[in-house]
Amino acid sequence: MTRSSRLLPVVDVASQRASDAAREVAEARARLTSQEERLVELINFRRQYDLASPTAQAARSFSFTNRRLFGGQLDEAIRVASLEIERARAQLEAKIEHWSQRHREVRAIEQLVERYATEERRGAERAEQRQADETNLRNFSRRGAED
Repeated sequence: MTRSSRLLPVVDVASQRASDAAREVAEARARLTSQEERLVELINFRRQYDLASPTAQAARSFSFTNRRLFGGQLDEAIRVASLEIERARAQLEAKIEHWSQRHREVRAIEQLVERYATEERRGAERAEQRQADETNLRNFSRRGAED
């Protein structure tokens, strides 16, 4: 078994790890997108809520306190969603860096395999050439002895 062929299982394992890391990047990106959409929905709801006005005067005085409390809860939900987005972005960046590292590892191992395979081909070519030279030398020596 050649050195290059012995490294093929290592390439497979490294490739699988890179694929797993790529899948994790996609999942992290999807989570970030989902959280960003949620934040947009909360912000839009807050705007609509601020624009909505109670119709009855009596409802206004009573609901003013409730509206203010609910508005505060919406603001808190928006703040929390913003923090979650920051965390999701940081996680995505970490996942991308992890994938990048795994991808570089795969390329490095593949380059090593290719270098070994090239060395093996050159060695085989040199051995063939040596064998051909020896055969030619023997044939030449026989011809010289016959003359």
